[in-house]
Amino acid sequence: SFDAELRAWCLEHRVVYQSFWTLTANPNAIASKAVGDVAGRLGCTRQQAFFKFVQQLGITPLTGTTSPEHMRQDLVVSNLEPLEAGEIE
Repeated sequence: SFDAELRAWCLEHRVVYQSFWTLTANPNAIASKAVGDVAGRLGCTRQQAFFKFVQQLGITPLTGTTSPEHMRQDLVVSNLEPLEAGEIE
């Protein structure tokens, strides 16, 4: 529910809402059973599953990685299967 009102405004006005430090700021969520279950189902890392989750909320996660491998992993997220309705709650 973070920035829910602002994100709704952005959606209504066709403004892209971007997040930075998406992974760094959410270690508990990334370590959660729910994210682990999604990662297992999609065959991806927990970080990729969390990026997919925020993308489906209409958020564009920005990455500050300097690692070529992490950048490749980040770019693959858009091609992952969508999360199911129960996984987005």
